[in-house]
Amino acid sequence: MEETILKIIEAAIRAPSGENCQPWLIKLSENKLNLYNDPSKDTSVYNYGQKGSMVAQGAFIENLAIASKALGLSAQLNMFPDPSNEDLIATVGFSQSSAVDDPLYGAIFNRSSNRKSYKKIKFTEEQRASILISGIETGSKVILLEDPLKIKDLSKPISLNEQLIFENQFLHDFFYAHIHWTQEEDEKYKFGFYIKTLELNLPQSIAIKLLRSWKWTNLLDKIGISKQIAKDNAKNYETASALGIIVIPTNSRNDYVVAGRAMERVWLKVTSMGLSLQPMTGILFFMQKILSGKHEEFSTEQVQLIKEGYQKISSGFDVTNQTIAMLFRIGDGGEPSAKSLRYTIPEIMQK
Repeated sequence: MEETILKIIEAAIRAPSGENCQPWLIKLSENKLNLYNDPSKDTSVYNYGQKGSMVAQGAFIENLAIASKALGLSAQLNMFPDPSNEDLIATVGFSQSSAVDDPLYGAIFNRSSNRKSYKKIKFTEEQRASILISGIETGSKVILLEDPLKIKDLSKPISLNEQLIFENQFLHDFFYAHIHWTQEEDEKYKFGFYIKTLELNLPQSIAIKLLRSWKWTNLLDKIGISKQIAKDNAKNYETASALGIIVIPTNSRNDYVVAGRAMERVWLKVTSMGLSLQPMTGILFFMQKILSGKHEEFSTEQVQLIKEGYQKISSGFDVTNQTIAMLFRIGDGGEPSAKSLRYTIPEIMQK
């Protein structure tokens, strides 16, 4: 059974995580797995309270559950079993079972983010129902928005993330610290993302290299470079066939894990349909930091922009008194120009 569990772990670690930080720690003992969060893996402003990492842990768990069934094991999950240790996310016991053929298992190894402009497609009723039921299957709620005019309207507040990256030195420096400029760099380093995955055209590729210098960025922002970048990204987001969100009742760690399971399930289903997906969560996670009252990285004007952007997104999806944990777009983007999939088998500790 241990060999099968290791194969399950190989599938589980292909879950998405912020800047590919892979925040999981694993302990194995007698067919029992303990899953821990390593808070040192991601201390960014996008991960206040480790909520981004909780989404990643949820995606890990969803992959694990799917892989277990496909490989003939039953996984008994116990979430947050020790109230005194918030980094112990789950314990998982395994027992023999009959293998279940699930197309989502194969999608685990094909899933990737696609930032290209999309071809608009119309979902079949079966596709739409399959995506929406992912929330029910994981204990959260999925909402899709397919009206082109509403998608266009919401693309503007969503693109505030890109505007802030080039108006805020803290975000600017974080962004550039995580770019890999060559394939060799991407293969060498565990964290970060390959520049080609941004799907930039030639003028954008030239601009992003020039803007590595905060001095140049700050100077060019006086003539509106950050707003132009946001405008270009908004046009790209407008090409989506649908915008989607994952809604949870509170902003607790457990609810963010649930959101991560739902997000991964949606993503795998979209992948198995031959379609593309891109998460777009910057404003959502910035808002969590603002709600905490600890937002010293942002100016007063930037805090107001984030609040207004989040409110527009909430109103667009008709969400009140709940938390939007994840935001994404779906469409037909074809094959991405590059994939940044560097998954490393974590050290598995034996108890």
